[in-house]
Amino acid sequence: MHVRNIMLSPVGTSILTNGLDDQENWRPPAGTANLQASQLSLEDKAAIDARIAEVRARVGDLTGASVVLPNLSAELNGINRYFADSDSRPTPTDQHYLIPSDTYVGDQAAQLVELVLRASGVTCVEIIRFKGLNTSSNRSFSRAVGDLSTWCGNVLPTRTDTSSRVVFCTAGGFKALVGYLTVLGMLHHAEISYVFETGEEGIRLPAYPLRFDETPFREHAVAFGRMEQGEELTTDEVSGIDGALLTEVGDDAYWMSDLASMYWGALKKEIYGERLLPWPNLEYRDPFVGGFEAQKDRNLRAAFQESLAKASVTLRSTRGWSSIGAAGLHYDRMEGMKSDEFARVDHFRPHENFRVLCGWDGARLVMLDLRSKNDFKSKYGGG
Repeated sequence: MHVRNIMLSPVGTSILTNGLDDQENWRPPAGTANLQASQLSLEDKAAIDARIAEVRARVGDLTGASVVLPNLSAELNGINRYFADSDSRPTPTDQHYLIPSDTYVGDQAAQLVELVLRASGVTCVEIIRFKGLNTSSNRSFSRAVGDLSTWCGNVLPTRTDTSSRVVFCTAGGFKALVGYLTVLGMLHHAEISYVFETGEEGIRLPAYPLRFDETPFREHAVAFGRMEQGEELTTDEVSGIDGALLTEVGDDAYWMSDLASMYWGALKKEIYGERLLPWPNLEYRDPFVGGFEAQKDRNLRAAFQESLAKASVTLRSTRGWSSIGAAGLHYDRMEGMKSDEFARVDHFRPHENFRVLCGWDGARLVMLDLRSKNDFKSKYGGG
């Protein structure tokens, strides 16, 4: 069976700092490590941009096998060593995700690594950016790690999926992030690959599942889902959840701890795919429940549930239906449809191929029906 490689690599600045040919190693101007472009002085940005131009000119001349240079960057060496030291082989369908720090230097370095990968023939490369992923603020870094955990839960295959091999290449990136990624990798049944920048041999940890107590997340799935959507919960709302899974972020305001966000990210898709959850301010009618339960694809059911979580939190934060469209749900009115029960009847898209018919009663969004796009259009009209 063909197995696709999904490779996630944190990106540091070694592609900029490593010496070019016989040159000495370069260092960015002091005090710029955590800064955005707008925060840099003109002098410092000019120095960084000059170095970027030097490296870009060099890697722009590389094609094919010539890009496999051990001293080009830690990330590229890590990826190359993984395939050299394992039974796995690159395939045309492989997906590479690059995770830079939320800084000007880090983002530019990631773009250079992407350029080299594409020059070597890799076609599926994507830079994934997380706001606050730097060491300037502990709280911002914590939120960024939470966002990274959520992203992993949404994008990486579930632990029962055998069609893909997930590899975390941790040769690059800053140390604080690499530590979290090691735990995240084990939670997502990923291989962990590490190699020193110019090392001749890599270190590989096989996919070894990290076991933890899933009970709190299953029993309090709605609470964790709401926090993942950005809602801060009160003491009463987190009652029964172990304090180690929570972080106090204000007066009677709690959010998931870093540990909880990693656990939740690994479990969420599985939990969401099992059953409908009782999201606040939402109500389900039988045709909708039947439409949900008729879908046997757990990933599809998880996508539906993710949309319900977004709708619920949006309703609670805005106290109305009008902002649901801003949550990315493509919320539109059913023109011409009248109802004695609801102030308005609308529809939204929980997935590109499905539509939900819903009614607003002034306090709750009532889920009336769930159908495929074509069935929905045939029965109700609309898009």
